[in-house]
Amino acid sequence: MKQNTHLLGMLRTATAASALVLAFGAALAQGPVQGTPRVEQPNQGGGGGVGIGINIDLGSVINAIRNATKRDDQTKPPVLQKKAVTVSSGSSGNYTIDWVVQYANNTGATLPKVTVTDGPIATIINPSLVPGLIPQQGWTGTTNANVPVDNYALFSGTNIAPHGVMTATFPAPYPANIATGGKGDGYQPIPYTKSSAPAGFRIYKMNHHLAPGILNFSCTDVVLGSSCTPMSGSWPRVLPAGDSSGKASGTTTNNMEYVIDSGRLFYASMGPAGAGIGCFNLETETECGLTKFVNTPMNIQGPWRIGNELYVAASDGSLFCSDLSNAMAACTGGNYKIPLADFKVNTSTGYSEWYWGIMAARVVGTKLYVTSLKIGTPTKYVNCFDSITKKACWNTLLPTRGTSAFSYPSSRANVSNFLYYDTGNNPVALCTMEPVQISSQTCVDLGNGSEKLGLPVVLSALNLGAGLETHSTNKTYFVATTFQVDTRADSWCWNWTTQSACTTLPDGVIAKGPTTPDNYGSNVDDEGCIWVYGDKSKLWHFDPNNIDAATGLAKPCGGGSKFIKVFQPLQYCSGPKPFRWTSVEVKGALLANYDKFIVKVLDSSNNTVLFTKDLKASGQLLASITGVDAQTLSKPLKIEVEYTPKTGMGASDKPYLEVRYNAPPIEFCFKSTHTCEQGKITNVVETPDPAVPGKYISVKVDVDKPQNCTVNPPPPVCGQAGQPPCPICGTASTPTCAAQCGQLGQPACPTGDTTIITGSSNAGLATG
Repeated sequence: MKQNTHLLGMLRTATAASALVLAFGAALAQGPVQGTPRVEQPNQGGGGGVGIGINIDLGSVINAIRNATKRDDQTKPPVLQKKAVTVSSGSSGNYTIDWVVQYANNTGATLPKVTVTDGPIATIINPSLVPGLIPQQGWTGTTNANVPVDNYALFSGTNIAPHGVMTATFPAPYPANIATGGKGDGYQPIPYTKSSAPAGFRIYKMNHHLAPGILNFSCTDVVLGSSCTPMSGSWPRVLPAGDSSGKASGTTTNNMEYVIDSGRLFYASMGPAGAGIGCFNLETETECGLTKFVNTPMNIQGPWRIGNELYVAASDGSLFCSDLSNAMAACTGGNYKIPLADFKVNTSTGYSEWYWGIMAARVVGTKLYVTSLKIGTPTKYVNCFDSITKKACWNTLLPTRGTSAFSYPSSRANVSNFLYYDTGNNPVALCTMEPVQISSQTCVDLGNGSEKLGLPVVLSALNLGAGLETHSTNKTYFVATTFQVDTRADSWCWNWTTQSACTTLPDGVIAKGPTTPDNYGSNVDDEGCIWVYGDKSKLWHFDPNNIDAATGLAKPCGGGSKFIKVFQPLQYCSGPKPFRWTSVEVKGALLANYDKFIVKVLDSSNNTVLFTKDLKASGQLLASITGVDAQTLSKPLKIEVEYTPKTGMGASDKPYLEVRYNAPPIEFCFKSTHTCEQGKITNVVETPDPAVPGKYISVKVDVDKPQNCTVNPPPPVCGQAGQPPCPICGTASTPTCAAQCGQLGQPACPTGDTTIITGSSNAGLATG
């Protein structure tokens, strides 16, 4: 035994020494990590021998030692864990237990289906189930509702990735022109990557100027080039009111505004019964609420987000505001409506309330710029609202752009708004491209509301009425609308740094779409792809970072030279926990098939480059990113990959990213209530063993009731020892029996002869 103990001590010493050596070596390889981005360079060639004069960064050594000694933290956690994190006070005779269940897929492979069953336990509070928060894919939680006999919490998931691993496949080329479903004319495409099953990248569309009840809401799986696989119902569908009433919403002409927060799509909801902000959960494909502003039909536009406030403009000259962080409660004063006496609105008459889009807006900082237009007499006002002061930005006597408003030959010029930026990419004006007059551009100064003169005309050679544009970095991408003279199905690019067209092609065109798609709106996804949608229900796309050398035009998205992916850290229902990203690896590809393979880690909030590794030069497709732990801890991880396949090679490769992390397993949370009369609470949770078919893994937890849990004495029973006699029923003073007598398990109430009847078998006989 002594020899074994001595041997174990030697092994431990050797292990510690090895860890220190590895840490020291890692520190030498990593170099400084604070203050500047890390760049891993290939080994430099040179003479042999050992370098003596090594410059060691002590902070890197310490960090590397810390990482090396964290190996126990990266040991696979148990498949199943459970604990009671909070037990409330039992002073009222009842108490609540907060339960947390953790699950970890330890197989190293994706599991097609997983179930976790908790119970029986009485009584589970519903809705208290939290079945793994976004982006923990594919989990749902339910109870079987047979309380309190066999009440269970049931958690089920599909395509569950191994613990510590997240993956993302490099996109194949998308279909060039995608036909979409749904009625009506298109407007702005809404890109969203759905986490829950069926998961994947999708484009949602709310087609415009349609009355309620028409299939104006659609979803496209761009990888397949067809309608999305629905979780329930079918696509396309009506745009729901949002309140699960079964009623539908209409849309206005310029239905271009929306807000997505935590998987929820917020939009303007309009119908005969009123108007407000509707909510649709993109993860579950269910309605998630309606914040109603008025109970009568009204044309509204929005929402526009400033911080956590959602604003909507109405055709009666009002603004409505709801607080996203406070369950959509009023932003100010306990009233949803924020009236602006100087809010100038030109509204049309004689049109359906959900048809004409006569308002639009742009958010710049903490200010909202709302424009309005009157159909038939196209006079346009520009209003500015300060969300901090809750007042008009400019002189109250001149709330619009000046003493008089703009007039336009076109009745739909309000659709053609765009923000004008200076050479530093700062917005300075709100402008309109006039589609009838060549080189026509009118602008309002964002600072004081006066006309902004002297600005170079954007795309002056075009007779362009712009649809909803897309701004990315220092460039704006414009698409054309149906009411312009120039009918080319193109997209154009303007560089604000140079104040000129991005390309040398005629008029600055950067991409060509399908023939006459009547483009109305565009948008950009997380990977930099520009999506364009229009009246002919054609969805097309281009990658502005992937220019064809032969034509000078941007190529379609997918299968290009750049892949950008944002990985979200796990969310924990019991509270935040440290989430560390450890490595990035490209799999499914042979490095020899590529001339270029570079991986970058970007700051997800401002795109600052934190880490760069040239995989081709280093000779390996794996990159450790522990050196940027301080900048990425518990934050979204944005990865950018630049790659160039060799000519004729790489066709059989199917590259994908594998990102590894060190963090606690996913969690499921729920609450149960109990009385102090109950004894010890015993709870069991179980799941099939992922490694051994037919075997189950179970965890039992015992919880004692709170120390202050008091059992209330039973209510007094009349007619028993130490209790007053039961009241006489049927008399003038006591016309009916008291609650305690004459009921099941209690003495019968005495009759008018004052004889006390004590048997419980006569309960309810004598009621007067």
